[in-house]
Amino acid sequence: MDPEQRRQLGAHYTSEADVLTLLRALFLEDLDDSLARVLQLHGPARELGLAAFHDRLAALRLLDPACGCGDFLLVAYRELRRLELELLRHLPAPRACKVSIQQLYGIELQPAPAKLARASLSQLEQRLDHELADALGCPLPRRSAPARVQVRCANALRVDWASLLPADACAYVIGNPPFVGKKARSAEQVADMQIVFANAKGTAALDYACAWFVKAADYVAGTTAEVAYVATNSITQGEHPGLLWPLLRRDRGIEITFAHRSFAWRGQANVHVVIIGFAARAQRPRRIYEAGDVRVVDSINPYLVEGPHQTLSKRRDPLDPSTPRASFGNMPNDGGHLLLDEAARRELLRADPSAARFIRPYVSAKQFLAGQARYCLWLADATPGEFQQSERVRQRVANVRAHRQASTRAATRKLADTPGCFAEIRQPATAYVLIPRHPSARRAIVPLGYFTPDYIVADSCVAIPGASMYHFGVLSSAMHDAWLRQVGGRIKSDLRYSIELVYNNFPWPTAATPAQQRTIERCAARILQLRQRYASTALGGLYAPDAIPGELAAAHRQLDAAVDDAYGIDPRVSPGERVALLFTLRQRTDQMKFDYKIEMVPEDVCGGYNVPAYTEGALEVWQEDVLFLRAEGIPLVEFAIVLARWLHKLVETETLYYASMDFEEEPIFALSWDARLQGFMPSSVWSMSKGVPVPLEVARGSAASYIENLCRDLAPHGICLTKVIADAIDG
Repeated sequence: MDPEQRRQLGAHYTSEADVLTLLRALFLEDLDDSLARVLQLHGPARELGLAAFHDRLAALRLLDPACGCGDFLLVAYRELRRLELELLRHLPAPRACKVSIQQLYGIELQPAPAKLARASLSQLEQRLDHELADALGCPLPRRSAPARVQVRCANALRVDWASLLPADACAYVIGNPPFVGKKARSAEQVADMQIVFANAKGTAALDYACAWFVKAADYVAGTTAEVAYVATNSITQGEHPGLLWPLLRRDRGIEITFAHRSFAWRGQANVHVVIIGFAARAQRPRRIYEAGDVRVVDSINPYLVEGPHQTLSKRRDPLDPSTPRASFGNMPNDGGHLLLDEAARRELLRADPSAARFIRPYVSAKQFLAGQARYCLWLADATPGEFQQSERVRQRVANVRAHRQASTRAATRKLADTPGCFAEIRQPATAYVLIPRHPSARRAIVPLGYFTPDYIVADSCVAIPGASMYHFGVLSSAMHDAWLRQVGGRIKSDLRYSIELVYNNFPWPTAATPAQQRTIERCAARILQLRQRYASTALGGLYAPDAIPGELAAAHRQLDAAVDDAYGIDPRVSPGERVALLFTLRQRTDQMKFDYKIEMVPEDVCGGYNVPAYTEGALEVWQEDVLFLRAEGIPLVEFAIVLARWLHKLVETETLYYASMDFEEEPIFALSWDARLQGFMPSSVWSMSKGVPVPLEVARGSAASYIENLCRDLAPHGICLTKVIADAIDG
């Protein structure tokens, strides 16, 4: 198969070591332990135990629905025969082989690999029969029937797997489903996914391999069969968990039984992979394998860390309303005419020294890490008359206009009306933390920056205006780094920093004392001071693998220790355990959230009752990733007023009760304090779901976030929600 065809099909070789890693976790460890226990018996008990174990081996049926040349099936068969040989060695008399290639089933799209898989399995069985006879020193009784290889050439996403092997007869589904990203999929692969997902919302963004997860979940539903797949680690990062795992768990009752966290694949593709075991009715202890260690845990979430099922969705605002908001930097869309390197800046100033007032330092992700000085013409605060006095600046602005007018996009051509300004302006007015949007995953530490507002930040960066040295310290710590690497996703081999997924979902320390915060601030400031000592070295080189200076590395360790102290976590824990703690914290703060969609605002917003009554839309109440309530035509401002009044007089026993004159059925939504559960229980006459208790601080934060978000979204309509609420409460 040529490389291009292999890439299109998502067919990548899996090394024997990786196959064994999957098989051991799925069933070989258990079989080895079972055989060892039988061999500790004596006399008739041992013989009976060996006979039962032999029958157990012979009863196993394995299916690889993307079997390729049969690598997984071949290794699995060889290992089953290894166990059979071990037990036959301990029997007093020769006994016929029971383990057969008839126990192995495969599906493969391409005829040539399917044919090779059949031939390889037949040849392996013959070879192992001879080796077994030699090992036992006697001819083996002949098999009762010639073996038939069960490998079907078909599209596994369109064929019924049960027609090859009934699900209740299958013990394990194994394999390495083809991974093909959204942009690389063929039309047939797109159609495959539409068939499997039945056009479920958002699933078009998933990797092609995800279809095999859903197909396997449907196949094993209602059985004790278990599934284990090798997959790219992207399936546990970014948007994938929030789109895929609710379909598996909520709709199909699937739970993760074991997981090998991300490791470098020893196959031909330059990727990192995970191994995920899952089932509908598995009783086995849950296990997480990471960096050579294995931990038994109560449950595993879709990010392959310990904890209950929880997935992230994009948030418009941070979990903690008091946390400064993040935004992308400024996008020039200027054809390069507003940007200057050092040589261009000097040339411009020689020709026109008065242009200095328009030149600002410009910070892009590349410049930030490479240490290259760049500048821009920043005319957002200048009048046309001011920069028209400079011929060089005037010419550059004219070039920007020509560049935008030549665009095929109407929105870009519209920007030609303001050629002196960046296309999108989001420049912080205060000091800000800078985060490169796509930092290298090879660096052990992702370097962040802290800048004053005179540095113009590019849209290749995330900016957090109003962030303090404390915020810079926490975001520069091992806790935030572990969170980024797990939930942020990847773009090629680089990390992807998403505001809505990574930053807005990040759980900050909830109980950091003022003394702990001051310690974090001092450690963060020390890092910035040490960087200045090495200012002649580009930041990317300073933080290159194995190149970071000892005192700077020590400063980062001190910062990590200070942040770990604020979180109350042992500094020796693994990255996976760090993420597990953060999910635990996040669960406490995201047990309830209000979402909405504004569908109508009044045309006249000048006082009166019309704003609360006629600002309508859809209201949703979510508990974790479960929709508790969806209601249409809700007076959203009226609901905000009810929440504000509740917050104004809130004590632990105060009930929130919302009913509207527009609806006869009530309550639309209520929160009632439950002393036994120590939380507010949600209820609604329109909800068919059973709510879960919400702590006081979570209820308060959710209500405050709803009001704050609605206030921001109504401002462009000329509605000052703060005043409307104040008037309603005072009245």
